[in-house]
Amino acid sequence: GESRQLQALVRCIQAASLGVALRRRDWEAFARGYNGKDYKRNQYDARLAAAFAKFAAGAPDLRLRTAQAALLYLGMDPGPVDGFLGRRTSLAISQYQAWRRLTPTGKLDPRTESSLLAEAFPKR
Repeated sequence: GESRQLQALVRCIQAASLGVALRRRDWEAFARGYNGKDYKRNQYDARLAAAFAKFAAGAPDLRLRTAQAALLYLGMDPGPVDGFLGRRTSLAISQYQAWRRLTPTGKLDPRTESSLLAEAFPKR
């Protein structure tokens, strides 16, 4: 299962002596050691840095994730339904707010959330 896959990955990182690079957040050294000399071609170091920055901010906001799904259901483009307030999600929220004559802030405030969820997922 998943825990065996994670254990295998940890063993692979240890066997390649990449633990220090990982702990230091030296994404270039880690990517070179893990992916080989062509790591730059696929920007593995930049992708690792971006993923770390995204998840270091904390767990996804499940309320925002639900709102992203609602925006998508209503035909707007919030970007990925991932629970993170990115540029596309903020723009989609602003568009929804303007459409519903709410103050367009681009943030999921309680009034926007309530309106959005009631419209996208009406109770029967």
